[in-house]
Amino acid sequence: MPATAFSPIDAPAGQTPAGVRPDLLERFASVPDPRSARGRRHTLASILALAACATAAGCKGPLEIQEWARDAPSAVLAALGCRFDPFHGHQVPHATTIDRALEHIDGDVLDAALGAHLTDLTSPDTDTDTDTDQPVVAIDGKTLRGARRPDGTAPHLVAAYDQASGAILGQRQVAAKTNEIPEARTLLGAVEVTGRLITLDALHTCEQTARSIVEDAKADYLLTVKANRPALLHAAALVLSGPDSDFATFTDTTRGHGRVEQRTVRVCPAPEDIDFPHAAQVVRIIRRRKPRGAPTWESKETVYAVTSRKNAGPAAIATAIRGHWEIENKLHWVRDTAYREDESRVRTGNAPRVLASLRNLAISLLRISGTGRIVAALRHNARDHHRPLALLGITT
Repeated sequence: MPATAFSPIDAPAGQTPAGVRPDLLERFASVPDPRSARGRRHTLASILALAACATAAGCKGPLEIQEWARDAPSAVLAALGCRFDPFHGHQVPHATTIDRALEHIDGDVLDAALGAHLTDLTSPDTDTDTDTDQPVVAIDGKTLRGARRPDGTAPHLVAAYDQASGAILGQRQVAAKTNEIPEARTLLGAVEVTGRLITLDALHTCEQTARSIVEDAKADYLLTVKANRPALLHAAALVLSGPDSDFATFTDTTRGHGRVEQRTVRVCPAPEDIDFPHAAQVVRIIRRRKPRGAPTWESKETVYAVTSRKNAGPAAIATAIRGHWEIENKLHWVRDTAYREDESRVRTGNAPRVLASLRNLAISLLRISGTGRIVAALRHNARDHHRPLALLGITT
């Protein structure tokens, strides 16, 4: 947070002094209020600020947000911009008011505001010509299984996850009658990923996505190659066959959860006749697993990938590929276990997506602060109303 003394809570959106990054309250104020002006008693910015702080304290839905706010001291409510009545003090919105506000918010605008805030906090100063310093962003999707639409389908969200900080730089909801592939390209156009390495699973290994990453986003890609791209898979397997001594190779062994896992990564320049846009190198990863203490490997898996990154060595590739799955372990799994997201009964309008965005914000800020135990951190925040404000950078 900047040291300049400036509170945007009473300033019109977009009027931040020069050289001062907008803080989170001003990001909330930039989100258009879709509600009718008639009968409106609480500003959308204050509702979002309350919801964000309550979510950072582990609250899961509008009723819990209301309960958190009702227990909050006046100083906290004032800092969040809550309505003040000279006879009754600061007023807290009812759970129904919170629910109705969340369900009508433009999710794309909110995600763009939160993504811009987290990008400001995590923007790296990196030389993209180096191997190990290139920041990596993983793109992956998650279905909100508890939030069923009237047609029986569930909302599906695609997020951009910064591997270094654990922050979510952007999120999009997959439109009905489409899939994750075009929405991932739209997401990449909405977040700042210039100079970064983008990792995606085999679903996204197609020419249009590769061109979009390199030519439009000005980034590099690392794409898994499977049987859905048979010609590309065959070319990668052919050029990477032979003894390890013929290739740049890196081997990593980890032990945990009662098993041993070994990953051997082999990298070589892509063949000149490879039929894939901007392909610079092809990659082979062999994963072996066995129970700890077992004399022989129990399973073996071979995976291929292609990247536009010319000078990435096997160690950097191994780190990026392994880090790709952190979005599952450190975000999606946490939302399910800490917030019971798949069991949520919030189903109306955009409310499921907005709550997912606020959970992303809380988890991202905890990761940026160096917190590894998210559930314990949420309990810690729940014991003091000032702690979520400190996490969000809001001063009382």
